[in-house]
Amino acid sequence: MTGKRSSPPLSNLRNAAEAGLAGMPRAARAAPSAEELLHELQVRQIELEMQNEALRTSLTDSTERKQLVDALTEREHYQRALLDNFPFLVWLKDENSRYLAVNRPLAESCGRASIDQVIGKTDFELWPQDLAEAYQADDQAIMASGKSRIIEELAEIGGKRVWVETYKSPVSVDELNRYAVAGPHRPHRVFS
Repeated sequence: MTGKRSSPPLSNLRNAAEAGLAGMPRAARAAPSAEELLHELQVRQIELEMQNEALRTSLTDSTERKQLVDALTEREHYQRALLDNFPFLVWLKDENSRYLAVNRPLAESCGRASIDQVIGKTDFELWPQDLAEAYQADDQAIMASGKSRIIEELAEIGGKRVWVETYKSPVSVDELNRYAVAGPHRPHRVFS
């Protein structure tokens, strides 16, 4: 973003100009001289130039802001396209095992119409109790150890129990180095 130039407020310029005129006798003020008119025009010109500069700065800032928003939106679309086209379930959970990000296959596997219906929820709100307990125990162990693991476990996908290979990894999600768990799991075989 461009730096804004600091300009005196318009009211200061106006006050200075009017103060210069106020020192003149009343009779002189009734019929302004060419010098007074020139002075007034100069004051107004400065005011207009400052207003134009403020508008230019605002437009530049708005344009740069829009370009940044557009770039972030485009990047988000690319990431979403990538995640949603993996043939397995992908997620990122916070330190409390709440889903921060998921792909569309994960949302569909737990019977949700959109990813927004999964974000912020825990395993206990999405999966059967026995699976949720196992998932959260694994998440806590991964975060405590700080090491990635590959786990073979049961999952429920489309209402069926399936053996999956799950890769879980601790992930630093912010400048405080708080950890979360991220990973995909991919089906092995249907469990009867």
